[in-house]
Amino acid sequence: MLFSMSMCVLFGPSHSEAKPPSVLLNISPSKWLNIGDSVILSCEVTDSSNTDWRFSWYRAILYTSTLELIQNNGIRYSVQQLPDSQRGAGGVYSLSSVNQNHTGAYACRAERGDPATHTRYSYPQLLWVADPSPPASLSISPNRSQHFVDDCVLLSCEVQGNSSGWRLMMLRNDGVLSECSPSIQGPLGPTCNITRIYIYEAGVYWCEFGTREYSNAINVTVAGGDTLLESPVLPLAEGDSLTLRCLVKAGINPDIEVKFYKDGSLIKTEAMNVMTIANILKSDEGMYKCKVPAHSQSPRSWVAVRGSSSGLHTGVIAGLAVAALAFVITISVMVTIFCFKRSKGQNAVACSADVIYTEVRLRNTPKARETSVPQCPSDVVYSEVKKGRRAVESGEVIYTSIVIKDRGSGTYKRREEP
Repeated sequence: MLFSMSMCVLFGPSHSEAKPPSVLLNISPSKWLNIGDSVILSCEVTDSSNTDWRFSWYRAILYTSTLELIQNNGIRYSVQQLPDSQRGAGGVYSLSSVNQNHTGAYACRAERGDPATHTRYSYPQLLWVADPSPPASLSISPNRSQHFVDDCVLLSCEVQGNSSGWRLMMLRNDGVLSECSPSIQGPLGPTCNITRIYIYEAGVYWCEFGTREYSNAINVTVAGGDTLLESPVLPLAEGDSLTLRCLVKAGINPDIEVKFYKDGSLIKTEAMNVMTIANILKSDEGMYKCKVPAHSQSPRSWVAVRGSSSGLHTGVIAGLAVAALAFVITISVMVTIFCFKRSKGQNAVACSADVIYTEVRLRNTPKARETSVPQCPSDVVYSEVKKGRRAVESGEVIYTSIVIKDRGSGTYKRREEP
């Protein structure tokens, strides 16, 4: 025992040794970007009065033995200094006209003096540049960004093409960068089935191949109280309808009014738990939450609004339709003229007056692919209800939901927080 104590003093940190200062990384105006946007990353030393700090900038990636090792809450990852890190030595690293190559987790660190005194590395912050046509898509079930503690959450990545080498990543709110666990490589891509989600698992999830190909990203929030806000997982386009639902674990009394907030300000009070904004604009983008009397308020969720792409899509379809119609009319006129001339000059030659039209169909229907992935247990069963012979002949079907409540007292083994 005496030997162990002396060894601890000999190799342990000195009480007089100063703890390295901390730094804080901020991203403005937003970490969620479109191609061509500009963004500013700023690094600040939070617990030092000195001002002669020099700053360095890094990408945070999965642990690689050839790069510097960072440990955070038992999770290991690496940092790789940016090639142009020097231009942010003053504490500000700006990016103009961003593209997909700028997507990733960033970190910063400061140093001063000679020999240099270093700060800690900042917590990694994710900078995300939306890809209009990503090579993979990430979905979540239940299809919402907020979840109650102990909910079962399934994340699935569907890769267009060969899914080998793709992985499902997460950057937790506490700065831990790692693969989602437990992760299974399915036929279409990796899946991660979190059977009972906890607060520390909140963060951003995405699929990636190497460090240059990405799916969409999903921001997952875990509600510690009994209220959550159901909001769109993916960005909406201008002109879409935004529907928000306030959910309470025990259910909502129909006589209670529900309040909805945007960026901290009350925007609407509803007699029901649903609020809808029709024809949303870019100005409707922001942080939303809801509050039910006698219950906790929901966490905030970011609702993203992108520039409308429907106008371009509609214009393309309309243009193709007009071109097809013009083609058919032109052929019809040419055939009519030809027939008229032939019949006028040579009565013996019969010319058919029939015109054959070809049907032009514009389709954008993706080919369905079968998959077998883990599923979260559901408490809803759909039953088919038929409305007589007429409904059967027309193919109309009504579905009703039957809620099956498990009255058993199952026991679960809680996963330990790392």
